[in-house]
Amino acid sequence: MQDAEYLKQSVGPAMTQAMASLVVEQPEDAVEYLGTYLLSYVKAMEAEALKVASVERLTSLEASLAASEAASAASTAAASAKKKQLQAESDSLELSLSETAVPPSGIDAVLSLLQVRTGATGAYFGRRETDSQGSSQIQYTNSTQEFMVGAVLKGGAEGEEESFEGVTWPLFASSEVEETTVDAEGEETTVTRTVFPEDVVVENVVRNGGVKCFGLPKLGAYLAVPVRFNSCLWEGGVEDAEPAPEVEAVEGGEGEEASEEAEAEAEAEAKAKEVAAPPPREFDKFQPVYRQMECVIGLDTVGQGVGRLLDPESKDLAREWGGKLAGAKAKAELQAWKETVEKLQEWGQGEVDQSTAKEQGAAKLAEQVAQLSEAVAGAGAGAGAGAGAGAGAAEGEEAANATAMSEDVKALRESELRTASALELLGGTKAQLLAVGGFAIPPRNESTKVLGAAMALIGTSEGDYVDVKTGKIDWGKLRMLVGEDFYAKVEALDVASVGDDEKLLEKVRGMVEGSDEAGVPFSHVVVTSFTVGNLLGWVNAACAGAEANKAFKVKEAEAAAEAAAAAAEAAAPAE
Repeated sequence: MQDAEYLKQSVGPAMTQAMASLVVEQPEDAVEYLGTYLLSYVKAMEAEALKVASVERLTSLEASLAASEAASAASTAAASAKKKQLQAESDSLELSLSETAVPPSGIDAVLSLLQVRTGATGAYFGRRETDSQGSSQIQYTNSTQEFMVGAVLKGGAEGEEESFEGVTWPLFASSEVEETTVDAEGEETTVTRTVFPEDVVVENVVRNGGVKCFGLPKLGAYLAVPVRFNSCLWEGGVEDAEPAPEVEAVEGGEGEEASEEAEAEAEAEAKAKEVAAPPPREFDKFQPVYRQMECVIGLDTVGQGVGRLLDPESKDLAREWGGKLAGAKAKAELQAWKETVEKLQEWGQGEVDQSTAKEQGAAKLAEQVAQLSEAVAGAGAGAGAGAGAGAGAAEGEEAANATAMSEDVKALRESELRTASALELLGGTKAQLLAVGGFAIPPRNESTKVLGAAMALIGTSEGDYVDVKTGKIDWGKLRMLVGEDFYAKVEALDVASVGDDEKLLEKVRGMVEGSDEAGVPFSHVVVTSFTVGNLLGWVNAACAGAEANKAFKVKEAEAAAEAAAAAAEAAAPAE
């Protein structure tokens, strides 16, 4: 860069302004004026630069603040949207629970919600049961983790708390507390209430020796909350409704005007005869009988370390949904109870005494047995005549065996006739029998066992109608099997196929032992079921037929062996 150009760019603007001012002012000391002016110029330029920098900094700060506010607004909007979404999911789930029979999918939805909201590793639902030996257990039926479905916490009989597994059982232990209230007059009233724990909390499952781990023990917390509700879907869940309260007549008033005296008297007399409308009754003829159903929701953070699940928000959320699920289950059960009682009353009208049908069936069977006896007697007489016509000893023995075998054939054919007769009688009540599958209230134990015995006879897997964890018949499973396929298998049963299974026959006989074919106890609404009595008759006849078939096979095998031995002896050379 040339010297002139350098001076023009570096000091040109300052010197131009200074020289112009110098010409205008024409001071006495031009050099001093010029120096002072240049110093003032420098200060002015520095101030201007500072002002520009301040403006730029302010603009940057404003932009940063605006961006921060926008981000905050976006975050707030996102949080609000997330909150609305979660609330919508909660409302939708709560609505679905109130409108359905709370199927397993409804319970699964609650568990998924709790797992997401609390950050739990797993969430599971279990119910307290009593096995066939009278011991308590908690059976987990639903879980966000597959390995927990079917898991069982073993308990024990009452008074054997030391044998109970895990730390959840205290959730079901009640205690009595006294509460004293004082009324406006200063009178004290003390009442005793039964209370249960709100939850069970374990801060570190690894350091608590009482925790039952169904997987590898890892650091984490455990929270259990109760799902406790009154259940009416059980064998004894129906009783007669309390009688309606008596109502009093409503007295009428007098006429208002003397000129309308006659009309008023007539109106008053009519009103005096009116009866006050009784208050609406929820239960007219029958009412539910409740028993407490105890279930549990468990949450854990196994593998996440300690501290999670212990915050008040997570506990409150778990307790809240435990209560909502309990309320939904109680409501759904009551609705199912009402529908079932209505069905039972209609079904009961079709329960006709089967005495006449049985007498007719017995008469027909007797005629068939008589014809069979005549045929067997004829065969036996023929065999005897052949033996008496000069036959030898061997022929006589063969004739005697033939006579005995014909009696065995008679016994077998008679059992077949009885089974067919029982099936024909059952066919007359087929529609009644299949309707049993629509009842949500379990029937009496006697009827349940008859149905279970029939299921066992037709080859239904025990796990399909029995709770394998408790060893008791599960009505929820059993009733789903009572349909056309079930009846088709009853009709197609070949008793010869079960005759060799002694354990099965012993089991079936034990299930129906003591029951009367004339009628089996069914429920409080329909005290005795002739339909189940017919099914019992078929079960007994089928068992007898299977046993007769087996006995015939044994005799047939013995006769064949004796014949073979006799033939071998006859073929042996004489010595």
